[in-house]
Amino acid sequence: MTVTHVHGPACEATRPAPPTPLALPVAVTRGSAATILAVLAGLSAWVLVRNPLQNTVFPPCPLM
Repeated sequence: MTVTHVHGPACEATRPAPPTPLALPVAVTRGSAATILAVLAGLSAWVLVRNPLQNTVFPPCPLM
């Protein structure tokens, strides 16, 4: 005795394939990580060279 699907064997043929998972190439993820590290290193160097407490682009507080 064979068990058939409730809707019949043709139902399986019309079912869409499941979506493939999103996978990024390794080069994209390594490039993104390198970019983030470069930005963080640049910001760290800028803070070390230019003290943000003494050199600021904002005007002094008018309430002080």
